[in-house]
Amino acid sequence: MLVQVLPGLSVTATSNIVVTDNRLIGNNRPNLITDPDEILSLLPSGVGFLNVGGDRVMVWRNITIENHTAGIVVAQLPSALAALDPRINPFPDDNEIRDNVAIQNGDAPDPKIAPFPGSDLLWDGSGAGNCWAGNIFKTSFPALPGCP
Repeated sequence: MLVQVLPGLSVTATSNIVVTDNRLIGNNRPNLITDPDEILSLLPSGVGFLNVGGDRVMVWRNITIENHTAGIVVAQLPSALAALDPRINPFPDDNEIRDNVAIQNGDAPDPKIAPFPGSDLLWDGSGAGNCWAGNIFKTSFPALPGCP
């Protein structure tokens, strides 16, 4: 499952999205888009839920299991893409990741996420006001801020 902000669209923000009660299990098919000129070729395979630059995304009560790269990821839009459209804010802000089950993820991460490791819960450290609470997981990177 993917929430993202992209350059060049008439809508310049992705925000106020609720993602609840999904089963995101074994999403390990390779990304078949390999043309480097295609934005979607940058997406890693093996991710249950991926938020790229979305704001105020509530991710609640989902199950992410056996995804080779990560269970739940919050990350910024890559700077090369963000530079294509100065109207967008590439940073994920004010996201809440609560009460999810994310286990057995990250055992064979896609090289596209380097230098980050595979993990159940993964954040690239960007944005402000992001928080995690009540999740069941074994691995996370880095240490994740709790929710108030």
